[in-house]
Amino acid sequence: MDPRISLVDQGCRKVRPGDTMPPVEPTRTVDAEGYVEDIPYTYGYQPDLDPVRMERALRAAGIEPTVVATACELGYGQGLSLAIHAVAGGARWYGTDLNPVHAAMLRGLVADTDARIEVCAQTFAEFFARDDLPVFDFVGAHGVWSWVSAANRDRIVAFLQQRLRPGGVFYLSYNALPGWAPMLPLRDLLMRSVQAAPAAMPLADRIEQALRDVAMRLARDPSFEELHPGIEAELRAIRGKRTAYLAHELFNRDWAPMHPEEVAAILCRAGLRFAARVGEADGTAGGAAARSRFRREYWVMGESAAALAPQAQPVAEEGEGFAQRAAGCRLINSRLLALALESTDPSWLASPVSGGGVEVGYTTMLLLEAWQRGLREPDALAREAQATLSRLGQRLLRDGEVVVERDRSLALLTEEACALSSTTLPRLAALHALTFDT
Repeated sequence: MDPRISLVDQGCRKVRPGDTMPPVEPTRTVDAEGYVEDIPYTYGYQPDLDPVRMERALRAAGIEPTVVATACELGYGQGLSLAIHAVAGGARWYGTDLNPVHAAMLRGLVADTDARIEVCAQTFAEFFARDDLPVFDFVGAHGVWSWVSAANRDRIVAFLQQRLRPGGVFYLSYNALPGWAPMLPLRDLLMRSVQAAPAAMPLADRIEQALRDVAMRLARDPSFEELHPGIEAELRAIRGKRTAYLAHELFNRDWAPMHPEEVAAILCRAGLRFAARVGEADGTAGGAAARSRFRREYWVMGESAAALAPQAQPVAEEGEGFAQRAAGCRLINSRLLALALESTDPSWLASPVSGGGVEVGYTTMLLLEAWQRGLREPDALAREAQATLSRLGQRLLRDGEVVVERDRSLALLTEEACALSSTTLPRLAALHALTFDT
């Protein structure tokens, strides 16, 4: 995908049949402890949960990482990351997520592959109490640290002490202060509005109503901006986010951005040692503001990280089971391409060569899906991609400008389609991600 081209997020939308936020029927009686259950999470992929990326990050920091044979993801959402890593890599994976819809989605993605994976829809209290779990080499938690109660954070720490082997690695991403400070008063207003709405109203509708109500309140009373500088800018920023994201990011009962020093104190008391901050060594962390709002870190259990002894590294392409992993990657990738017809989130494919995800971009996903169905001409591929974008209410963004004219959008998609057979497909074939007849 041309890096100058992206999508314009059309903002919050109500749940409709076939939408990316299907209604969830109550299927459990366990207390969710204030965590959002009735709106499934987005279909995003988190590359930092990939053990291969972890190994690169630790080596860049001068630390020899452990070989990952067993791994676990806590709060896996729709499960794309866990599915890709289980199918493409050589580790045995475990995971839990509160939402049974997420578990069903993940099981569907890995069905009929040789992935060694065990997933469930259990609370942390239930999952951590199990006596049939192994000791893990790698544990990952993306976002959930900031979205769960203090009691559940304590449970995570106790789980790491019990189940993360010495030298094992913990990946943690969380909302950090002071970056999130301007959001605190806005989030308070939004939560008050949501809690005041009728309980029978679907949460998605309550969130949309809260956004409208708070916008009107800020417009009527300029003193809010005077008391809380930046609150209007924060509201404008989240108005462009989808409800599936906002529900989990801002509307759980518990929401706890933390200072990095506070997080470090908790983890150090548990016997973990800081190893690397994602993005610092490879230059992908972004600007100072972005780095202060979201933290992505790797921590090593037990002994001083720098003292870890070198270990033999598995060979990705020539190792045992590569053919099975390649077949699994082709199967899951076919499912991810089909998913792109219903959601703008999927933009990564699985590769047994990399052992994890390979980013291709959303519009490329649409073109590949059409190619998979037998279309070959660039203009036909572009028309199929444009039809999906129109059905999902999306427009392209080129060099920061919204592409309004359909003809220009088609031209950009056709240009990308022309490079498919000469560039994209050979690259994906070399990565054993997809196999297409030309």
